[in-house]
Amino acid sequence: MTADAIREALEAPGHPADEVLRAATQHAAALVPAVVAAIHRAAQGVYLLPAQSRLLFHGLHALAAAGRTELYAPLMELLRRPPAEVDQIFGDAVTETLAQLVLAVFDGDAEPIVEAIADESLDPMLRWCLLEVLARLSFDGAVPRERVVAVIDRLAGRGHADDDDLVWQGAREVVALLALEERAAMVRAAWDRAGEPADDPERRDWEADLRAAVARPGDDERFMRRRLMPLDDAAEALRWTAAMPDDDAVDSEDPAAAYALTLDELDWLAGFLASANASDAAMSLEMLDGFFAALAVGPESVPPGEFMPVIWGEPDGDGPRFADAAQAEFVDGLLTRHRATIAARLAAGYPHVPCIDPDDTRSLGAEWAYGFDLGIGLREAAWLEILDEPRGQRLADAILLLDDSRPQPPLAPRTAEARERWVAKIPETLAAFHALWRDQAVRRPVTVPVRSAPKIGRNDRCPCGSGRKYKHCCGGAYPPVGH
Repeated sequence: MTADAIREALEAPGHPADEVLRAATQHAAALVPAVVAAIHRAAQGVYLLPAQSRLLFHGLHALAAAGRTELYAPLMELLRRPPAEVDQIFGDAVTETLAQLVLAVFDGDAEPIVEAIADESLDPMLRWCLLEVLARLSFDGAVPRERVVAVIDRLAGRGHADDDDLVWQGAREVVALLALEERAAMVRAAWDRAGEPADDPERRDWEADLRAAVARPGDDERFMRRRLMPLDDAAEALRWTAAMPDDDAVDSEDPAAAYALTLDELDWLAGFLASANASDAAMSLEMLDGFFAALAVGPESVPPGEFMPVIWGEPDGDGPRFADAAQAEFVDGLLTRHRATIAARLAAGYPHVPCIDPDDTRSLGAEWAYGFDLGIGLREAAWLEILDEPRGQRLADAILLLDDSRPQPPLAPRTAEARERWVAKIPETLAAFHALWRDQAVRRPVTVPVRSAPKIGRNDRCPCGSGRKYKHCCGGAYPPVGH
């Protein structure tokens, strides 16, 4: 395989074949510039395109197996990014292969590892991982034992010597791995403060590990058991990703099957909307899904020039800051496809399951309902043609009363179980809304209701004097309270 063909295979969706990963290791020198460039871009806060992320992730593993130390400095810089960004790139690799990666590309300078361990802004599991790396480097003679002891003392001095602290649990493991008997009393004191008895299974195992390390200080079996050794086979190291289930099976009956976003694409879009590339005022993926649903079932079409600024939170926000034209084009394509997917499903009578985080039980569906409300706001006068009628109001309530930012009347769902039931009914509610508008169009044309007073914008201050936005006050019920 040529270097270009290998790179394309590393960038492709799915798990690379073993022969691709091993060929990448063999052609490491030719691939180093592209992989290092991808790491540098991510370390600068650029939200990588999926192909770029795959090149970084798979290429890093392949080149680490070749021992390319050029990757060490940019990798350690990348690991200092905010936890959400690191997780977006590495995910479970932080606990699966990251230690092996760092050990494989280590260039002899341990200070970036020490500084990352001390960085309180980083994910505790990442810092634990780097503590294990530091222990292995010390075992191999690359880092003085005294340097490791100083790191542990510094952590204890910053209040990490707590049995429930993940960073301290990593430090505790280092004490056993390196047989640091001079710091064993500190570990036992933390357990005593936590009220853990001497016969606690975890404490007992730690004591056994410490005794074994003291008895056999030169035996690296305890490190090998924890997979704390340099990565030397990318295909074998990434076997766990190949075993991950494929959740992107396509339903042949879905009218949007040809262009609906995959789970990976939805995850990427959710991350972009939450990234520094988008303003704080931009919609979340859940809000966007509700917003597009309202546009799909609404009475009038809304052009992109009108709804795109709402997605990005303008004028409250500055809009998206794309890294380049390719990123802008990719985001626009995802948004276009997702909007078309929802519209096609509803037009064909196929249920659209909303993009709602099922783990957010306390406010399940709140952001989705808020996004739906924003969609209504773009054609509020036309929506009132249906919302003024009992059936339309009931359908609206079935969605909008999930929005926690609105005044909550007694009939709103207040328990997690109730919210779950309401969210489960969203697909049928959307279908009913879609059919209702079409029935209305046959029965009579949509007209703009005559108002006896000037129209109040949904983002204007409520005239009642509450100081709240109209849509969150008297405009929060349908039909809205007149003024």
